Amino acid sequence: MLRPRPLVVASLAAAMLAVAATTNLPGDDRGREAAATARNKTAQKNAAAAPEMALKTPRLDQFDKYYALSIKPDPAALPHKAEAHDIVVIVDTSASQQGAVRARSLTTLKAFLEKLNPADRVCILAADTFVAPMTATEAGGKAAATFTAPHGQAMDAALRKLTERVPLGATDMPLALRTAAETFGQQKNPRAIVYLGDGMNLGGSVDPAEMKAVVELLVEKRIPVSSYAVGPREDAGLLARLANHTGGVVGFDSADIKPEDKTAGEILASAVTEVVVWPEKLDLPEGLSEVYPKRTPPLRVDRDTILIGQGKAAGAFQVKLTGSAGGEKKELSWKITPSAPSDDHAYLAKVVEAAQRDDGDSLATVGTMGLMEVRRLAAFQAEALRKMAGQILPVNPRLAHRLSKEAAGIDRDAAGERLVAFAQEAAKNGKAPGDGIVVELPGKQPADLPGGL
Repeated sequence: MLRPRPLVVASLAAAMLAVAATTNLPGDDRGREAAATARNKTAQKNAAAAPEMALKTPRLDQFDKYYALSIKPDPAALPHKAEAHDIVVIVDTSASQQGAVRARSLTTLKAFLEKLNPADRVCILAADTFVAPMTATEAGGKAAATFTAPHGQAMDAALRKLTERVPLGATDMPLALRTAAETFGQQKNPRAIVYLGDGMNLGGSVDPAEMKAVVELLVEKRIPVSSYAVGPREDAGLLARLANHTGGVVGFDSADIKPEDKTAGEILASAVTEVVVWPEKLDLPEGLSEVYPKRTPPLRVDRDTILIGQGKAAGAFQVKLTGSAGGEKKELSWKITPSAPSDDHAYLAKVVEAAQRDDGDSLATVGTMGLMEVRRLAAFQAEALRKMAGQILPVNPRLAHRLSKEAAGIDRDAAGERLVAFAQEAAKNGKAPGDGIVVELPGKQPADLPGGL
């Protein structure tokens, strides 16, 4: 089964792929050791909250003037899965995909293909610095990508060709995704892209503007992107954002999974062929009118969709959404009784403020499990501020007080009783800063690193 890595939330449910959100951000050397910092104090709190939250969909979590809304369509309101799908599989063949990593990728791919319906059609692309079709026909002396059955001689030949490809270079993620989107042509079947690899991009993180353009192309063409992250180091933020904004899912490999384990591929096949609702119009009550992402993400029946924003709801209200699923027009609605505002959701303030900067394009909140991972990352930030405050407390109580307040603004449990008491004593002696003083923190904070919240 899929198991969580130290920095990745990953859960397994019947016939669905694990979903997770941003961690292990590129350019960040926190590594596995950093997980212990925040997780030791927040793991029990989050572990208790996650199952309870997961059961309450639809729901509205609130803190002060910030909220997180969870909605999920009723399977009975949607058409059945289609018998045939057109699927492009992007297999990362960069230098990082060697040895045991390559073996896990190929095992997952083969298990994925075995689970698909005979009527499904698949195109396999190998991606590194450039993209090469593994399922191909010769046209004008060049190999042109084509779709073929998931089982049979043509697919066997494609798998042999893929296996013989030497992992080299780095992966141009935007190029791979654009090439995959253009491969579909005029096919009428439901479409999907599957990515197997680490998501690490050529030259570092993907430019936000380029990433936005790629996502807009995928949404316009109604192509959900699902990923199975496998590699020595993954850009979980990029893969989670793709899943969140295109209506896909994302799962993460684990070092303790046996190389021959087929579970991930089988679950991925079921998830990739799931019905997706493409929103056209979202109606929220006036008090919740500021919502992110600005473009409502697609909905699925195997996970909830998270919207965050600024506003308040005091009583029960209705959410309405108009969209299309399986080529049919659908009108969905949910009646929601909001929970009382709680300090447990204090992290939402920073998440919403970050989303306001780019209309929520960087949000990687793939369902409730993704939201809980964002909460864990926020707790990590708060704990880091608290530790910094404790270290400078003996030499600069004023700055320590300010850092303590910053930590408490993210996570009310992070300020530290001793630090608060010391800072209050310093304030009595006229050493603590006023509320209007802003302290610039050294270095980039986790929220500012590639991957976003």
